[in-house]
Amino acid sequence: MKTAGRSSLNRLIIESSTTQASVALFSGSELLVEEIFPSGRGPVSQFFTILERTLKRVEKVDEIIVGVGPGSYSGIRIGISAAIGLQLAREIPAQGVVSLLGFEGDNYQVVLDARGSWTFVKIANGMLVAGPLNCTREELLEKLDSSCLTFSPDAITDLPVMKSYPLASMLGKRVLAGGVTPLPLQPLYLKKPHITVAKTTPLF
Repeated sequence: MKTAGRSSLNRLIIESSTTQASVALFSGSELLVEEIFPSGRGPVSQFFTILERTLKRVEKVDEIIVGVGPGSYSGIRIGISAAIGLQLAREIPAQGVVSLLGFEGDNYQVVLDARGSWTFVKIANGMLVAGPLNCTREELLEKLDSSCLTFSPDAITDLPVMKSYPLASMLGKRVLAGGVTPLPLQPLYLKKPHITVAKTTPLF
């Protein structure tokens, strides 16, 4: 993997872990373009149209960075699948990063509803210093301060949080700044995906 300190690299950043996805392109430390668009479980043609348009901005992409979660089960998988496809087809190095590093600002907390528990992350000076970890509501209340963010406020109505979304451009800036731990191109789930197993129907 090429190091993030080389200023001449063209980096493609993909963040699709929430209902708001984004794709960004950096040339060295310069942000060339970022497109932000709705994401979710519906058709993904818009995502690939934007991805193709972004790739045409430069002759060659040297590295791919993709947010691997935690977040939307389907959204994370779309972003990772796109990164793996480009990695194989164009032989581009790729790495995953924690999506929750992508919120704006250098000091904040993030809380997410994790079906029966809560996911907590703390960012200080642009660095991940705590989490992602699961905790009870009581444990969460001991950690929260006024800088707490979430992209799912409807599920967290009784906690002091502000709505926000991670951005591809912010993920790129964190990687460029250094100190971000690279992750494999695998979804980062803090709980097993909620899957309903079909009932067995007798053949006779």
